[in-house]
Amino acid sequence: MGLTHRDTGNQRTRMRFRGGRLLIAALASALPPTMAAAQTLPNLKASPQDQADLQYMQRNGLNVRTAVLTTFDSNIVRTDADLVPSAADLIVSPTLEARFNRTTPLASFSLSGLVAYDQYVDNSERSRPRFLGGVDGDVRVFGTCSVKPTASFRRERADYGDLNVQVENLQSFSTLGATVECPRSSGFYPSFGYLRSTSDNDRDFDYADQRTNSYSAAIAYAKPSLGVVRLSYTRDNSTRPNVGVRTQVNKAGVIFDRAISSILAAHIDVHALWTDSTPAVIDRYEGAGWDIRLTTRAVPRWLLSLQSSRKITNDTLVASGYALETSYGLVGRGALSELFSIDASIERRDRRFEQNPLAPAQRIGSDNLFIANAQARRRVSERFAIIAGGTYITRQTNNGLAEYNDVQGRLGFEAYF
Repeated sequence: MGLTHRDTGNQRTRMRFRGGRLLIAALASALPPTMAAAQTLPNLKASPQDQADLQYMQRNGLNVRTAVLTTFDSNIVRTDADLVPSAADLIVSPTLEARFNRTTPLASFSLSGLVAYDQYVDNSERSRPRFLGGVDGDVRVFGTCSVKPTASFRRERADYGDLNVQVENLQSFSTLGATVECPRSSGFYPSFGYLRSTSDNDRDFDYADQRTNSYSAAIAYAKPSLGVVRLSYTRDNSTRPNVGVRTQVNKAGVIFDRAISSILAAHIDVHALWTDSTPAVIDRYEGAGWDIRLTTRAVPRWLLSLQSSRKITNDTLVASGYALETSYGLVGRGALSELFSIDASIERRDRRFEQNPLAPAQRIGSDNLFIANAQARRRVSERFAIIAGGTYITRQTNNGLAEYNDVQGRLGFEAYF
């Protein structure tokens, strides 16, 4: 359900070092419990296209979900309709997902897997299967400390958003890492993290293959009346081995989490952000980075999150050393009744591509995307739901090339066992 098209733009799972994340719920956001003092802000930066992480998938033991989603896509190749006629199609996506959860007093873990097939009705040559799998854990050690291992694998057809040509590309993504944290309700405590991320493409796009090793360390101070404040440093060592590009991304700053009231919470991550790249002719970035989320329940039955971030990404299909990405958005979930809910989001995403000036000229120097999503879910019974939604995407570039508009409509059902 809702995994037919991955989010255009950043493809690599980013390490947040705030706990393991279930892979299959990477695009989902569950309505969090009422916020309490010093509680970490819920992460609502998720696409409303996929809401698989419901209560049935959280139970101890084996949980199974089946779904069939039919998507109308007005521009499957993401081409400029003023230059090339857009190709529309219907995509039928049967999906089977399984998740096994186990919780004990000292540990918990979740093993998940998903298999789906995206069948294009008119362009059947583009039909491909999708596979996702992951494992997350939380093991209590040394009293209050915990180790949270995580691993994931994903294989899917690439979205045409960065390609704009009808050439197939199957991508594989993997992550492996762990975080160690010794949280306290009051006082100082440390945290450390490591994550290795990889992405692999078909031969024609192997310039975008990457290997990234991420390291983080932080000292946190918690106080019920204050919240949690962290002094944090993160280093990402990224390599595109087939083109000889290496980029080191450094972040050093302050992270603040606080439930300001019962209806308002804030996550504020502001840091210095700088890069070092090989070859040295790739321009450095030295400036501010941030990840800010303000979440409120001020509107009855709605959970709203205003978000903004600036970060370095290394995994686009645009042939660049790295991309500086700045985004702004609003995400909302409305639980209008026990049976009916609505998810909606709007986002503006700007990317600036830093390239090797000695290499062949890259056609696109920067772009911006506007993405709007809406989805409704109606529970017909305890274990069966009907889903309907839509997405609008528009892309503009600095030189007018590879711009496009895309409209998607979705209708389907899901069942839990």
